[in-house]
Amino acid sequence: MWYAIYWISTSLLGLFLAWSAATYFWSDNTKEGVRDLGFPDFFIRLLAILKTAAIPLLLLPVVPILAKDWAYKLSFSFESLHLFHHILLYFPNGIL
Repeated sequence: MWYAIYWISTSLLGLFLAWSAATYFWSDNTKEGVRDLGFPDFFIRLLAILKTAAIPLLLLPVVPILAKDWAYKLSFSFESLHLFHHILLYFPNGIL
């Protein structure tokens, strides 16, 4: 049971990372949104490359656990920080 939950959640995270990296490469709206958050242009390309590199780290079973652990931590940390920054920028008085 836990094995299925792990692979379903990991696959969903891999799909999210792939979609997110693709929008960093090809969507002008996403690039403009990241610029509005105050990040420079080179950071957008760096994030896209790192997210693309994290996908095989998470999905290939032969990758060492330590590498998977760091890929999970960095993916989750960046996405949560991005979400909080977005909320604080666009909803300065709170969202409730």
